[in-house]
Amino acid sequence: MQHTFLRSILRTTLLLALVFGGVKGWGQTAIPNTTAVTQNFDGMGTIATASLPSDWKISPAGAASPTWSASGNFTATLQAASSGVPTTGSRYNWGNGTTTSDRSIGFMTSGGYASPNSIMAFYANTNASNLISLTVSYDA
Repeated sequence: MQHTFLRSILRTTLLLALVFGGVKGWGQTAIPNTTAVTQNFDGMGTIATASLPSDWKISPAGAASPTWSASGNFTATLQAASSGVPTTGSRYNWGNGTTTSDRSIGFMTSGGYASPNSIMAFYANTNASNLISLTVSYDA
């Protein structure tokens, strides 16, 4: 009897989550059939306050348990850096000088910009079937 009741609650909760969870205030990057999804950040340009690509966010400094919908998340960098300058803690648009051909995002922590920090991406499976595996790779 208890298991039937718990299953009923779980089914109802799952149904409500599917109905109401599908309505979001943000979009997702689609993971289509047999097509790799890549992001190289090169399109951000070289400015300090570069906007992140669509469906990417950075958590605020010291956020131990960030979530996608947290109001403190950022959608832009705050500093641009190359050749070792500037050296203050912040969210960075890293690159090789003023060239836009090789950019990345990241953090530098300091007393005023504590860790942990998180880089987040939001993806949606648009495959005709369930994902069996997902490979994430990056160059550091």
